[in-house]
Amino acid sequence: KTWVRPPWPDTLQVGDFHFSDAMNGIFVVHSLIYTTTDGGAHWTRNQLSLDAETCHSYGNGKFRLWGWGNGPLYTTTDNWSTFDTTEPCFDSVYDPPNKTTYGLCNFGQGDTIICYGVHSSTHYWEPNIGERGSLARTTNGGRTWTRFPIADSVGPMLSMTGLDHDTIFASG
Repeated sequence: KTWVRPPWPDTLQVGDFHFSDAMNGIFVVHSLIYTTTDGGAHWTRNQLSLDAETCHSYGNGKFRLWGWGNGPLYTTTDNWSTFDTTEPCFDSVYDPPNKTTYGLCNFGQGDTIICYGVHSSTHYWEPNIGERGSLARTTNGGRTWTRFPIADSVGPMLSMTGLDHDTIFASG
């Protein structure tokens, strides 16, 4: 019904934001992470050496960030006083760094996350089809990933529905 301008500097271009409920939320601006526990009336700035692209609030001080490109996935349960990190999301045998870029991800319940982006076909055993879409899924908070190159797509996956249904749609 009403809008209130949030108390952050005009120069910030927000990369992503998420609220787990009306009071607990997060937004990211490159290496700056802002969290709130009062619905956005006040924001706590956490400056970490992270290049975050996508963020998620779970409530009660738990947040996750996805680092642009190949991750890693960062998780905190104490509002960024400490955090854990995963390895980047790529298969070094099949998919060397910079061949697949997962620019964005969607967070499901618990530890389920699907990242989406583009795979560049430049391996000698693959036909040179240019770029095709690619998805990567974890169900254990980023400890292991399952990758799904989309062979018949042209170009990157740019958007995807939420993970709260059995069927997921992704498009480029």
